[in-house]
Amino acid sequence: MGDDDQSIYGWRGACIKNILDFPKSYENCKVVRLEQNYRSSPAILAVANSIIDKNHERHKKILKPSKKLTENKLPQILVFENETEEGEQIASEVQHFQKLGFKNREIAILYRSNGQGPIVEAELRKMQVPYSMTGGTAFFDRKETRDILAYLKCALKPNEIGLRRILNTPPRGIGDKSLECLEHLAEKKNIPFWKSALEWQEAGVEDKAGQAIEKLFLTLKQLPEQLLSIPKSPGENLCDFLVSIGYKNHVEKLASNALVAHNKWKLIEIFGRILDRFIEKGSRSLTTLKDFVDAMELRDTLNEEKEDEDRVQLMTLHACKGLEFPVVFLMGVEEDILPHKTLGSDISEERRLFYVGVTRAQQHLMMSRVQKRQRHGKTVDSAPSRFLIEIPKNLVEERIGPRTISRESRRAMLDELYKKLDNLNSLTS
Repeated sequence: MGDDDQSIYGWRGACIKNILDFPKSYENCKVVRLEQNYRSSPAILAVANSIIDKNHERHKKILKPSKKLTENKLPQILVFENETEEGEQIASEVQHFQKLGFKNREIAILYRSNGQGPIVEAELRKMQVPYSMTGGTAFFDRKETRDILAYLKCALKPNEIGLRRILNTPPRGIGDKSLECLEHLAEKKNIPFWKSALEWQEAGVEDKAGQAIEKLFLTLKQLPEQLLSIPKSPGENLCDFLVSIGYKNHVEKLASNALVAHNKWKLIEIFGRILDRFIEKGSRSLTTLKDFVDAMELRDTLNEEKEDEDRVQLMTLHACKGLEFPVVFLMGVEEDILPHKTLGSDISEERRLFYVGVTRAQQHLMMSRVQKRQRHGKTVDSAPSRFLIEIPKNLVEERIGPRTISRESRRAMLDELYKKLDNLNSLTS
């Protein structure tokens, strides 16, 4: 038993010919096509069938829906200006479906590669929407992201956890012996660890390590002003800062090869763009910087791992096989992403990958693309995936830009505002 339309592991050595040639290899082999689908709506299956039909080497079959739904929404193609708007609006769409009564765990956000996830992660975090990631490391769980947040937090208000993380990252010659001295003084005087670091001489720390501690505190003191200075953006200033303290070299030395190092630094640059977008929406001020750190900080309510936790699911297309969700967002359906520019030499397998993503959806399917995307530090035009173009136009709806507020929703919002004003007036009169 196997589904040749879902053979997506060629890169692991799987061979689709094992399924396709089976009837030829064994005499009297009877092929039974399991075409009844118990998962997706008729509208979603129509799109799925139109996609996979373009693959020629396959057992011909057409999925037939078993569900009779009162609501049979056409899948949507969401077109955004850039990947920042894409991440923001998908997070906003998640809230829209929450209001419709869907639980977080009934919503999945799928993408071709993990590098697409950070912006939508940041937006979900900002909106206090819990999420979990399958098949990769969440952006805010990465060592580099935690290091940068620790620098920002300590620059605004020193704390023990953050300071311990960055004290010798990158290496400054502050070893375990120095840490023990600082811990002993903090315990002896009943003061916070970071305050004992300021009193390193009394703690008995050697001069070289002590001077490195002093230099770090001076660097942290200057960091907020450095980030907010012009003409560069805060994100660019952050990257310059990390280069100046040797953090980029530190990342490169720890990486297993040049490509891994490049990808790690690319994610740091994405962090900078997330910071820029946050400050653009507020003001270039210390208050906004504090708000950013607070919004991005890991909170216990978001970080508790419980089996029954109600979380939005983020995952790659490879990790989603075998799963199903009432609501599915499929991000970045563009040329060079899906099919992938470097990993997608087998177009048939990339199409099967897209098909797998589409058929995870039970009721609602949204496929997004952007008009311009950042590549190698430059903004370039982005073309829709050939797989999107292949879908007959009558099977999907296209929406450009954010969701517009319906007349009924607008009226309800105004009624709520008027009630608040009436209550305020009654209190003041």
